[in-house]
Amino acid sequence: MLEAYSPTGLGFFLYFPSRAQRSGPLRLFVEAAKELATHAL
Repeated sequence: MLEAYSPTGLGFFLYFPSRAQRSGPLRLFVEAAKELATHAL
């Protein structure tokens, strides 16, 4: 939609509320996603 603002690199992007509002399950999901993404590269 907004090509001028789209990222040029490949990757995964997660959008979520500020850290103060992060729930336990969301924190665990983000950590697991980071680990999987690191091993996938």
